[in-house]
Amino acid sequence: PPPIEIEPAKARLDGSGHFVIDCRDCLREFSIPRIIGIGGAEKWTSCIHCGRMVQFIVAEQSEGK
Repeated sequence: PPPIEIEPAKARLDGSGHFVIDCRDCLREFSIPRIIGIGGAEKWTSCIHCGRMVQFIVAEQSEGK
């Protein structure tokens, strides 16, 4: 399996209602659809560019919008 980040990345909302996440492995950002009610829970997704598993947490200011 691909390596896993130790500290979760902070997901932030973009103008189209998607979460933007930075991959610390390939240094590119990617977006995923917003999940209603995700709150501060930590979630996982894979980077669309390099395939690395990225743990992320929704930034509190993003969820309030």
